[in-house]
Amino acid sequence: MAVVLREPGAYTLKAKYLQRRDNTWYFRRRVPSDVQRHYPDKPNQIFVSLKTSDPRKAATLAHQLALEQNTFWKSCRSGQDVVGKDLQLAAMQTLKSFGLAPGQHREFERLGLEPDQFLDELRYLSQDEEGRIVSDALPPQYALAVKLYYGETLPPTLTDARDKHFALGLGPKGGKSRPQFDNAFDLFLSIAGDLPINQYRREHANEFVATLVDRGVKYTTIKRYVAQLSPIFTTAIREFEIQRQNIFSGVVIPNKDEPVEKRLPFSLAEIRSIQVRCRDVDDQRRWATSLVSDRGLCG
Repeated sequence: MAVVLREPGAYTLKAKYLQRRDNTWYFRRRVPSDVQRHYPDKPNQIFVSLKTSDPRKAATLAHQLALEQNTFWKSCRSGQDVVGKDLQLAAMQTLKSFGLAPGQHREFERLGLEPDQFLDELRYLSQDEEGRIVSDALPPQYALAVKLYYGETLPPTLTDARDKHFALGLGPKGGKSRPQFDNAFDLFLSIAGDLPINQYRREHANEFVATLVDRGVKYTTIKRYVAQLSPIFTTAIREFEIQRQNIFSGVVIPNKDEPVEKRLPFSLAEIRSIQVRCRDVDDQRRWATSLVSDRGLCG
């Protein structure tokens, strides 16, 4: 169900899959029939306490759970392996589908118990004739779920490194800087993917540059993109204590000596045409444009 969090005026902010009981928020979502076998305890729906009375915090937690489930279900349906951040989300949801949490093996050991349903699923997926659990035969999200269950921590991904970079106040400054950074970051993600930091190699940086060159992006623009991305890896190497070199360190950008195209000033006829159009539209943007044109700043 969707819950209205805010109605500040002309728009409404809603959060899905939330239900309130007494003073506590719960996550509630129907499990599609084609993935129900992956939820042995509660195959029809997921209903868990978010352990908070704060609707905004509940919405954040619900969003994270929904992302994990979407990724997990996509992997189950397609039969294709997931990687990077998606793999981590799917692994977390794999554990949760069996009512387990990272590091919970200690609790089971203390009580002398085993997560039988989880282990049975691992044996089934292993397809070993002697009923053994074979890690190499498991889908990646199940293999990572096993590691998480036994206490292994998730390696930080590139988006984690970006968030850490901004949390330390090292992000771009100025109104135009953030959109430029986001553009460079999103381009790199689309080419290399959101992987754990320790999985990036020099070839990813070279592939990023080569792809931009093939797209006809100018040398100066590529250089600016590299300058936006390199500090993220520097922060990750330092803050996450990763023993490696920055993949963008000294990266070669071809076409360094390409001629820079200089933009010519507007002609008088073009300025007159702009002014006529400004008078026709007659709004604040056009007033500002007309003011600039009258002062001779359109060069």
